[in-house]
Amino acid sequence: MSSTVILQQHIIEDDQAENMSVLVTSILSLEEQMQELQKKLAKKEAEIANLTTRLENREHKKNNEVSSSNTVITPQDIKELIAHGI
Repeated sequence: MSSTVILQQHIIEDDQAENMSVLVTSILSLEEQMQELQKKLAKKEAEIANLTTRLENREHKKNNEVSSSNTVITPQDIKELIAHGI
């Protein structure tokens, strides 16, 4: 902000005071825009992390379902089931 003060003094010394408010407003506006963009970026990064976690959990659940449904019954298993009367 000290550079802004020096810049304002320089403008006043050059007798261009009408440009001072525009310049200061532009600087503040750029700072505010940068802060707003950083906030939006942080929100988007959090959203991406959340979606990534959800996708990984869904994939993990899907893999567990597939592995449990792919149980192979061997002829020996059938013999044992018959032997137990099932």
